[in-house]
Amino acid sequence: MFPSSRWRGSSFPSRPSRVLPLLFVVSLVLAFPLQVQAANETDAENAEETSARVKAAALTQGTDGGSGAMGFVWAAFCILIGLPLLTAGLKLMRLTCGAGLGLVLCFVVWLSFVNSSPTNGFASTPFLSDVLITIPTLVLSALALGLGLFRPARYVGHNLLCLAGGIAFVLQLMLFREGLLIPIREVIWGLVGLAAILGLVLGVWRQRVGVLSMSSMAGSFLLSLGVDLIINKQQGMSFGLRVIFDDNSAHETLLVRTNYKPTLSTQIILGVGLAFA
Repeated sequence: MFPSSRWRGSSFPSRPSRVLPLLFVVSLVLAFPLQVQAANETDAENAEETSARVKAAALTQGTDGGSGAMGFVWAAFCILIGLPLLTAGLKLMRLTCGAGLGLVLCFVVWLSFVNSSPTNGFASTPFLSDVLITIPTLVLSALALGLGLFRPARYVGHNLLCLAGGIAFVLQLMLFREGLLIPIREVIWGLVGLAAILGLVLGVWRQRVGVLSMSSMAGSFLLSLGVDLIINKQQGMSFGLRVIFDDNSAHETLLVRTNYKPTLSTQIILGVGLAFA
């Protein structure tokens, strides 16, 4: 049984700051002109590299290459889930626990699709293939989120949220630097697993602190990813995640040949997310 009585009557703040969403909006507004300026200075010398990055980004992953409807669906999903996780803290406890179930299931299903898709995707066109990835992933995530609203699943959701928060923290660090902060995927996988375990331990040992901090971390990551998808489409954080987790041999050649290079706007968004998580 989820110990709901322990969440009330404490002096520990249940919500971070109401200005955090505004800071993310400001980062979006500031990042876009900076990105445009940097792009204008380097477009000529990076034309070949940019072409390779676009091809790599177009690999089937559920976002229609980041330029169509599916890309905006994923951005909306990230923002709609990330914003309450970042700002609500313990105020929306049921939603917070439900999000833990939904996010972990979303991550697992997305990984399964990406690592099992053939070179040309699951359908005759990239868009249809991405629809076949996006719709089942988000529907299952929504069902899991709804299940987490009920008391029997709430304790599990709380623990999974703490696990997801630990993973989010490591991923934000790894994506901040060109070529990834640690350019060895196996090491990143190990750090992701370690952070997940530590987040889970914190959630079990200090439930209130664990949920508040890990909810903020997961929400920060999702909000950053959603904003970055709008600005940089599939050539920002999303491509970095693909480099880390895509172990599909059908995609290996193009991914290995294409270096992860975050734009200035991606670095600004990640920096704001890390600072206010």
